[in-house]
Amino acid sequence: MDIENTQKELLKIINDFDKICSKHNIWYMLVGGSVLGAVRHEGFIPWDPDIDVFVKNKDLKKIRSILKEELPQYYNYIEWDKEEGYSLPFDRLGYKEIPHQKLHMDIFPIIGAPTNKVVRKIFTKICFLTYKANHCKYVDIKYANPKNIGSILRLKKIFRFIPGFIFKNTFYILSNLFDFKKAKYYYTIGTGYGFKGSMQKEIIMETEKFPFENLMLPIPKYWDEYLTNMYGDYMTPVKEGFKKV
Repeated sequence: MDIENTQKELLKIINDFDKICSKHNIWYMLVGGSVLGAVRHEGFIPWDPDIDVFVKNKDLKKIRSILKEELPQYYNYIEWDKEEGYSLPFDRLGYKEIPHQKLHMDIFPIIGAPTNKVVRKIFTKICFLTYKANHCKYVDIKYANPKNIGSILRLKKIFRFIPGFIFKNTFYILSNLFDFKKAKYYYTIGTGYGFKGSMQKEIIMETEKFPFENLMLPIPKYWDEYLTNMYGDYMTPVKEGFKKV
C-alpha cells in the first residue's frame, strides 16, 4: 500500500485500540513520532508508515487478553514472547492478511529505569544491544534496509548459535530489574532512541487528549518537554540517522 492508504488503515487500528482501552480504563499514550505527528501535524507525520503507543508493562497481560477477545477476527495480535521467530521485544497489532512488517501498530511496554545517570546509560545500552542482537537473529531480510543487509547476514551467522529463549529471558530480567512503581525514570526495550528515550516518569504519566486526524488521542501532558528531549527543535523537520523526523 502507498503511504496514504497505510495511514488510513493505521487510523482504523488505533481507533479500535483506543475504544477498547477507554472501555476498560487502560492507560496508554502515543509515543515517539506519533506524538510528534500529533503536535506538529495534528495527525500522522506525512511520511510515517506506522503508529506507536506506550502501555504499562504490568498491564500487558490484561491488554493481550482483552484485545484478542474483543477485536474483530481480521486483526492479528502478535505477542513478542510467544510468536516463534519474531524479532522484536514488543507486541504488534495489524491484520492477518498483511505481513506485520508492512502494516502495524507497535505496542511498547514501559519499564522502570535506574535513577543514576551513569547506571541508566549502561542499562539502556544493554537493553538496546540485546534488542538489536535478537532482531538480527530473526529479522526477515526482505523487509530490511538494503544498506544493512550485509551486516545483518554476518550477524545472523553469529547469533544463530544463541537459543531464542536466552534473549527472551534477558528481556524478562531487564523488564523487571527496576520496580516501575518506585522508579523515577522509565524506559522501553526495543526503542531505537537509546538513552534519550529514558526520561522522568512524571513527564509522560499524565496524559491529555490531542487532535490526531479525525480522532482525539492521548499524548503526554508535558509534550513540549517530552518532544524537546527526543528531538530538540521538534517543529523543524530534520533527518536524524536513518529516520526522517
